[in-house]
Parts: sequence; structure tokens; C-alpha cells
Amino acid sequence: TFASVRSTNLTTWTLDDTVTPGIAGGVERVWSPEWFLDDDGTLHVFVAISTDSAVSFQLFRIRPQGAALTRWYPPVQIAGTSLPANMIDPFVHKAGDYYYLWYKQETSKYIERLRSRFLDTGYVVDKSGDWAVWGTDLYEGPCLIRLASGYRLYLDRYTAPNTGIYYADSSDLETWSTLTLCTAPITPQHGTILRVTNDAQIVTILTAFDA
Repeated sequence: TFASVRSTNLTTWTLDDTVTPGIAGGVERVWSPEWFLDDDGTLHVFVAISTDSAVSFQLFRIRPQGAALTRWYPPVQIAGTSLPANMIDPFVHKAGDYYYLWYKQETSKYIERLRSRFLDTGYVVDKSGDWAVWGTDLYEGPCLIRLASGYRLYLDRYTAPNTGIYYADSSDLETWSTLTLCTAPITPQHGTILRVTNDAQIVTILTAFDA
């Protein structure tokens, strides 16, 4: 299962629902749910699900049936051509006509990427293996944000030494910089980074930190 919670002030949270995806064969692991808001305003959750005690994971999309987030449509498995048999930590973003789905290839331990013109189907492996020369140093949890001059991809290095959140930059989603360790007062793991530009939202965030 995974849970959906909401807050108006980032300090007090209310449970919307605990979601149990229904899949033939039974669900044994549900990992790394990640929100995605599509261009048409529909909200989705991408998640990695295992039916074989974490021997392998496949990626699914689940959509709420309304704004209350208390009822959910059945999960839809992400489909495509020659997709890996063991994928976790999905993160989706759209650029132009394409959906890009970042994930960790849990067998090889590389950060890889799928691409498709459709949200659920038609995916092909767009980047695989050590394509960015970042190595396998046990990075996971990809998260991408748009910058004024391009894109920034964040990754979580979860084993010592040098644990922490790293980032790489790109102007075109194809060529990426080397990884740089973020400076932070703590070492968070497996989070999602959001770029906030709305003044009211910034005030809410700062108030929550001071609480």
C-alpha cells in the first residue's frame, strides 16, 4: 500500500486514503509512489510494484477518481518495447510531445530513462546502462525540475561514503553534467524536490520550518 496525505500549512497533515493496488497474482511490495500532473490537469501516481517478494518490480500508473483522493482507478502497467524486468523509483515529466520516465534499473543499479508519446504505452528505453558516466554508485530516487536555462536531475546516493543528494544539469535532456553533491544541513533520502515561485507558497514553507 501507499498513503495520500494533505496539508494546508505543511505542519498538520490529514490522511486522504491508504491505497491498495489490485493486481492479478497479488501485490507483495509497493515502492516509491510519485505524483505527476499532466498537461490536461489530471493527477496521476506512478509506483513500482512487485508480485514476487521483491525479486522484480514493474511500473504502474494509478489515478484518483476525484479531488478527494479517496477512490482510485485500477492500476495500469507501463508498457513498451523491451522494457527492463526490474524497475523502481519512477519519475515522469513531459517535454514537448514526449513523456520521459526516469527510473532506477534495480538489477544493474543504473539510473535509466524511457520515452513515449503516450502516458501508459509505447515506451522505449531512451537512456540505459552508464549512459551519463555517473557509475553505479548506488544512486536512486531520480527527480527532475525545470530551470530557467534547462533541467536539473536530482539523485539520492544512499550508501556510504558520500551519502546525500546529488544533481546534474542539462540544457536539452540529452547531455548532462557530472554529479555534484548538494549542500544541506541534513542528509535527506528519497524525497521529491519542487521548485516554488509563488510568494504565498514560499511564506507557507518558511512558516512551517519555523514552527
